[in-house]
Amino acid sequence: MFLNADAGFDGKALKKLCETYGIILNVAANKRNNRQLDENEAYFDGLMYKERYKIERSNAWMDAYRTFLNRFDTTMLSWQAWHYIFALNNWIKFLLKV
Repeated sequence: MFLNADAGFDGKALKKLCETYGIILNVAANKRNNRQLDENEAYFDGLMYKERYKIERSNAWMDAYRTFLNRFDTTMLSWQAWHYIFALNNWIKFLLKV
C-alpha cells in the first residue's frame, strides 16, 4: 500500500508510523529540512507523485461546494447523490470546453 503526500509531510514520525503499518510513504524531500536522506528514505516515485495532483484537484473542487453540501446532505445517501450531481456538473463543464 502506498501513501502519496506532499513535502510538508516529510517527517520521521510519519515515516515511522507508515512503516509500522506496512505503508510505503511516497513523499518528496522537504527542502526546508536541510538534511541528507538516509538509504531507507531514498524511495520516491516521481510519476506516482504527479498523480496525486488529480486527487488534490478533486478535493479542492468538492470544497468549493462545501457550503451547499453542509446545508442539504443529512444522510449518507443524500451525500452520495450530491457528489454524483456535482461530478456530472463538472463533467458537463469539461465537455462544453472541448
